[in-house]
Amino acid sequence: MPELRANAMFGWSNGGNSVNLFVRYIDSYKNDQFDDYIIDSWTAVDVRYDFEFEMITDQQTRLTIGARNLFDEDPSSLGQGQRPAYDDRVHDIRGQAAYIELRHLF
Repeated sequence: MPELRANAMFGWSNGGNSVNLFVRYIDSYKNDQFDDYIIDSWTAVDVRYDFEFEMITDQQTRLTIGARNLFDEDPSSLGQGQRPAYDDRVHDIRGQAAYIELRHLF
């Protein structure tokens, strides 16, 4: 298992607008099941924009647009010829994913 995992968030907001940037990091570590192969570190960037419509109406409505793993970073390899090719207990294979969410509270 990696010794270091880190998550950082940077945010900005003004009125009904907010932008958030998330950075997820997993340190390198040894694959002790396969000749002590060093599994590379991995960094992913997520971004999210929110717009609150409360400024326009008295209702609580929010539009969110975002992307996970913005730069589509593949999980680090377990080594050539290994199956699965990544460590599913440590890394996420889903890759880049964009999303839109509309939330309204009554």
